[in-house]
Amino acid sequence: MAAQLYMLFVFVEGAEIDLSDSAKDLVYTWKCPRDDIDCTSTSDLNGYGWMAFALLMGFQLMRDIINGVKLIVLSAKERHSVKTRARMFFGGTLLTTVTLFILYVR
Repeated sequence: MAAQLYMLFVFVEGAEIDLSDSAKDLVYTWKCPRDDIDCTSTSDLNGYGWMAFALLMGFQLMRDIINGVKLIVLSAKERHSVKTRARMFFGGTLLTTVTLFILYVR
């Protein structure tokens, strides 16, 4: 869990825009020639690619969100011992939080 959170923070720090830092991975996707009024996009991203990305991410991460919420709901059942309920609540909260953080990072 700690390793995954560390890697997510690396992505968050890399996504911050600081134009004075040459180590950032900022790519300009517009090309504006000096002798032309119009600029052209050099990006090869399109709607189909973003749709496939959203569907794949949604299906993969929704499973973790559902399982985390299930653990939190099961932790409220009195048929389990206090120790088991605490473990389920802590695990469900951690799983849901990390999954939502992954959605934020991506």
